[in-house]
Amino acid sequence: QNSYSLVMRKDFEAGLAEACYHHNVGLLPYSPLAAGTLSGKYRDPEKIPENARLKQFPGFMDRYLGSLNERAVNKYCDLAAAHGLTPTELALSWCYHNEKVASTIIGATTMEQLDE
Repeated sequence: QNSYSLVMRKDFEAGLAEACYHHNVGLLPYSPLAAGTLSGKYRDPEKIPENARLKQFPGFMDRYLGSLNERAVNKYCDLAAAHGLTPTELALSWCYHNEKVASTIIGATTMEQLDE
């Protein structure tokens, strides 16, 4: 069980993927939306609700925002829109199309997020 997403790939792909392949073990990744950043909901800092995880855990989200990671997330969001997908659909689809990903652990907090 590792964090695994479009922007958090190194830990699994740099070593565990080969072990999983040779031992026929699936990955059960958590945070396939990179703490919600790949959903696109944090793209506009002026529209981030006060109860968002981004604001509830100061410092935790620094690795996602104000970095190369943030630029990558914005490009992925643009790519999703260009293909008629939500950013969430693109990020989850990418994760599920890895043959070693058995399922994912998501942290949806609303029914709307689960529906998407």
